[in-house]
Amino acid sequence: MNKLIKNYIYNVGYQIFLIVVPVITAPYLARILGPTQLGIYSYVNSVTSIITTVGLLGLQSYAYREIAYVRDNNIMFTKTVSQIFLLRIFIFVIISIFYVPYCYISDYSTYFFVQYLLVLSVFLDVSWIFIGMENLGIVAFRNFVAKLITVIGIFIFIKSRNDLWIYFFLFSFVTFITTISMFPIVKKYIKFSNISLKDIFNHIIPSIKLFIPQIATMLYLQFDKIMLQILGSGSEQVAFYDQAEKFINIPLTVITALCTVMVPRIANLYANKNFQSIEYYMNKTIKFSLFLSVPMMFGLISISEELIPWYLGSSFQKVSLLVIFLSPLTIMNSISNVFGAQYLTATNKTQALTISYYSAAILNIFLNAYLIPTFDSIGTAVATIISILFSIIIQYVFVKRDLIFNFNLKNILNYFFASMLMGIIVKFIGISLGSHLYTTFLQILIGASIYMMLMILFKDEICLLLLTRIKKLNRKRVKED
Repeated sequence: MNKLIKNYIYNVGYQIFLIVVPVITAPYLARILGPTQLGIYSYVNSVTSIITTVGLLGLQSYAYREIAYVRDNNIMFTKTVSQIFLLRIFIFVIISIFYVPYCYISDYSTYFFVQYLLVLSVFLDVSWIFIGMENLGIVAFRNFVAKLITVIGIFIFIKSRNDLWIYFFLFSFVTFITTISMFPIVKKYIKFSNISLKDIFNHIIPSIKLFIPQIATMLYLQFDKIMLQILGSGSEQVAFYDQAEKFINIPLTVITALCTVMVPRIANLYANKNFQSIEYYMNKTIKFSLFLSVPMMFGLISISEELIPWYLGSSFQKVSLLVIFLSPLTIMNSISNVFGAQYLTATNKTQALTISYYSAAILNIFLNAYLIPTFDSIGTAVATIISILFSIIIQYVFVKRDLIFNFNLKNILNYFFASMLMGIIVKFIGISLGSHLYTTFLQILIGASIYMMLMILFKDEICLLLLTRIKKLNRKRVKED
């Protein structure tokens, strides 16, 4: 349990840093590059993400799950690491054969060529080894350094709308350097002797089985921006939607951090047939996710109208409306992470994932095709909400066959009551003070304080557990001093 908490602290620390980064860079980039250039960046980045996701064939999730399965056997561990690494290199060569010609024919060929370095970095990445070993400290540190260098580079090198290519290059180059910096640490695990092609390719089929549902996830997480670029009224709409999505993802990072930590733990428990512990952890993570995600949703709704004007500028005003439309994703994505990414992935129930994701993806494509021509980015937001909700319902049906959930309706109602009350007060503060930096700061500070006080008043289990952990850490620190 201590290792789990330590990994979560590492990951949450990095995720909090991820929250700070866009807070610093987004206003600057919005004003320097503008909606059109940022729309192009979002489009190119979405296409590259699709290419790397398809190319990896599900190897990212598959890899750290397999490492979690064999990490207690040194021989099998080294063999598995070597096989998966060589397979990633082989796939990169195949992807390059298609990617390079595509760069020549694209309208944004310069940007796609610069992104080629990022594609290489994705396939060379070895963070899956550490995640599978439940050693997230080094991964969090690597990612922290990469983001910090990128932020510094943005303010130094990006000075006008003509610097979009520098933005692409900066992110790609820093990612590449920090990726290869981890090789000295893992080289002892990668051995090319006694590895046959059959051993390497044996990983393809089970990886593809895990990848099949991930294709659908990619379709409604990345393909929606491509459809918006094609069917919408311009690149600005892609930029608006992308910025709104980023705002939604900022508070979600704290919850997804828990999922990253839990997948290898659940996978290891599943390999050891410890089903009772799996059920215990699943119930705890669901309660924790709701405890955080419900107030996050109401908080985003309450602060968006006062936040966007001072933060991104008047040209991005539509983002505030999109944030309100997309705010239910804080609850929905946190639940989907627990059901899908955490439990179904870790326990190798790929059929359930496939059904839920593909049903949602097909629905999403049809809804986008129908809504985007009329409603632009608002249509994309509505399509996303409906699709993910549909996916969660299907996942719940499958997960409930294996697990008994100890849902306490009173606790859930408490979360909504406290969050709604908090949201009303926070909104009143925004209306009274107007759009300023200090307004947003006060809204967040007062909102969080109100919610926590109400949770203490309600004697919420998760809240009391967090307070107990904090007290123990303080006592430990006092003793050490």
